[in-house]
Amino acid sequence: MKNNIAIIIPYYGLFPWYFIYFCHSCRFNRSIDFFIVSDIEYGGALPNNVRFINRSFNEVSKVAGQKLGIPVVISNPYKLCDFKPAYGVIFSELINGYDF
Repeated sequence: MKNNIAIIIPYYGLFPWYFIYFCHSCRFNRSIDFFIVSDIEYGGALPNNVRFINRSFNEVSKVAGQKLGIPVVISNPYKLCDFKPAYGVIFSELINGYDF
């Protein structure tokens, strides 16, 4: 059965020290799929419901402009949080088939 909830987490920079604990906690939320969009290579073990999507910050910025149909200038990765309401559009290919 496919999970019906997807959480999209763009993350650029270094993972915090507690990232392994975050991943471990995801294991206990089996009805949720976590998509981590990043250019960081992570070599650790991941639960089945955590997926890395390898995309550069520039790629995400470019796709945001294309899919939203407006000029998008995102000066740094932190400003991606301003686009959270539009993640469903920007990352639509990831969440196809999810209810939430």
